Amino acid sequence: MAAQLARLGAANVTITAFPDHPGQVSKIQAKGEKLQVTGKHYTGTYNVTATIDVSAAIRTADMIILSAPGPAFPAYVKALKEHGDVHKNQDLVVIAGSGFCLNYWKEFRDAPFRRIIETNESPFATKFEGNGVIDINLVKRQLKVSVFPVGPTAVPADIQGLFNGIMGNVTLQHVAPIQMATHSNWLVHLVPTLYNLGRLEDPKGARTSVEEEAYLGFLIRFGTILDLSPQEVTTFEAFVRKLVKGAYEEKEKVEYLRSLATIMARKDSFDAHTAYGVFLGHIAEKYFHYAQGITSVVSWVMEDIDLERQALLKSLGLPAASLLDDNNSDYNTHYLTNREYALALGRKYAKPTGAFTRYITGEIPALQTLVAMQKVQGVSAKQSISHLDLAIRYVRITRERLIKNMGEQEFVNQYGDISLEFSMPTYTHEDFIACGAKIST
Repeated sequence: MAAQLARLGAANVTITAFPDHPGQVSKIQAKGEKLQVTGKHYTGTYNVTATIDVSAAIRTADMIILSAPGPAFPAYVKALKEHGDVHKNQDLVVIAGSGFCLNYWKEFRDAPFRRIIETNESPFATKFEGNGVIDINLVKRQLKVSVFPVGPTAVPADIQGLFNGIMGNVTLQHVAPIQMATHSNWLVHLVPTLYNLGRLEDPKGARTSVEEEAYLGFLIRFGTILDLSPQEVTTFEAFVRKLVKGAYEEKEKVEYLRSLATIMARKDSFDAHTAYGVFLGHIAEKYFHYAQGITSVVSWVMEDIDLERQALLKSLGLPAASLLDDNNSDYNTHYLTNREYALALGRKYAKPTGAFTRYITGEIPALQTLVAMQKVQGVSAKQSISHLDLAIRYVRITRERLIKNMGEQEFVNQYGDISLEFSMPTYTHEDFIACGAKIST
């Protein structure tokens, strides 16, 4: 979004993050505060200001765009509250807030922003390529948008203009802020990941030395299955050993795999070609979350869990759109089943890389919000709670085992200071009504 604002000629576009979690800020600084964008939709290099002085960035902004994972919200809310005297002239735009207004509106009651704008998801599907380079591979054509304080039931013209400039002509659907807390993204991310943990590669530091040797032996055995000559087997084993140790440069890896592909092209054995595909799947770590992870059965489970979310929406006097309806609305599509939706998205490579990603830790707060709301409204939350407990257990066990294997400092160096403070929020009917629920106390 910063790149798009700079492209449109906005003055003084600043990207900021905290010193202990600088994200891409340090990489952008290293490139002379230039942000490079690639992709079929937009390309270019744009001048921005990149700083870890969050306070200065807050105080000088006309508009603050908060685009961060849910677990980072409390730290940014704390920083924002320290500068309440300037909020009355500022808009706060929260990207993929997952109920930001519901969770934090009281924090700003004494020093409110002019408006808090919240979206249900990011305007773009992007990937950081490193060194301050962003690849934009998809621009959404429709977003849900809420405005707090609750007022007119239409998207303000200036906000429509902002997103049109950033995204092109986009349809913005106005919803109540409370509907952002009940969006179904977590069903698409968290649930399939939990049901497909066995497909994911072991995170760095997970395997013990004994397990590493066993994994090495597993890969080496492919040399025999691939029907390679003795000399080819020797080369293959040397490649695998260097690969498992992380001693290969990407260019070397590509060159060897190209030569292996040439060898395999001459093979007639179906078993050898099947094993070749399995081997490539292991070393390339390719897993298509949507097409592979959301099978028909997994999609049925997701739909069954979603009945609890729909019951909550009905209890709040809100439209109870199904998971499929949400997916079609977000992408302006007309899929008949969630499996069809998943296969359509399956042409795009996407893979959760483990516990500490937006697919798990990024979605746990959203699911906690949902469960807390279900409890207040007295609707069933059995399946929501069971999947929440499983996700939290997965994150905690992963953290504990990695620290045991690699030591706490190396864990922090590799994964960051991952907090496990998954505390359940508490709500009242006042919160629900302030954020647009149609209920009476």
